[in-house]
Amino acid sequence: MTKKTILISVATLFFATGAVQAASQRQIIPAENGIYDVSGHPSMKVRVFVHEPRLNFGKKSGSLPTCADADSSAVVRPAGWRLPAGTWKYYLNLDSAPSSIGTSLGTLADASFAEWSSKTEVKNLATFQNGGPVSIFSYNLDGKNVITWGSAPSNTLAVTYIWYNRKTKVAVETDTIMNKSFLWSWTPYSSGICGIAGTYDAQNILTHEAGHWVGLDDHYTSTYRNNTMYGYGSTAEIKKDTLTKGDVAGTNRIY
Repeated sequence: MTKKTILISVATLFFATGAVQAASQRQIIPAENGIYDVSGHPSMKVRVFVHEPRLNFGKKSGSLPTCADADSSAVVRPAGWRLPAGTWKYYLNLDSAPSSIGTSLGTLADASFAEWSSKTEVKNLATFQNGGPVSIFSYNLDGKNVITWGSAPSNTLAVTYIWYNRKTKVAVETDTIMNKSFLWSWTPYSSGICGIAGTYDAQNILTHEAGHWVGLDDHYTSTYRNNTMYGYGSTAEIKKDTLTKGDVAGTNRIY
């Protein structure tokens, strides 16, 4: 058995032996950017990413482009972990999706993850698979990588939680909470068009959050404003649906 296989087996054993049951007493983790200890699991850390709404970029702002889909060669930095080889399942709370999304959550989520795993330029990344519906409304270390709409701070579009082994730097679980307090919509991607004015596009934001699952960090300077991993989101924006050269290059540095 190879070292990589052993690591994956240990992660599987963690969930299969009832350790999740012990962890089911939900640890309250701040919805603030940072790295936190994991209660009861000294070998693990959890990283939190907060995706903020912003119409302008930088402290001295210019207009943040939302419709023009320019490429970017600015390489995104790694955040400190990688997904294990093989299949990484994601689970969707379909009932949590806003009525404006309706039954499209599965379609747009599949498209978001496919953008990362199906690019021929992206090498050695885990295969994403839709694991089906769940009724989970919040983050928790429970063995399922969940996407749901739920409660989040008022200045937050989405919050992603990444649990990972602090020694091996391999992800154990990933959860994303989309803020139910915002107006959401979905416009299938087409280059150069905008989404619906006054709303945040679900695929646009989720594709960004999937980048954190992959192992990428946020960037906040104007150099990265066209990258999928730019840390701010805007209404009517759908250009994050597609990866830039810099997003792909950052992924390949990890894998």
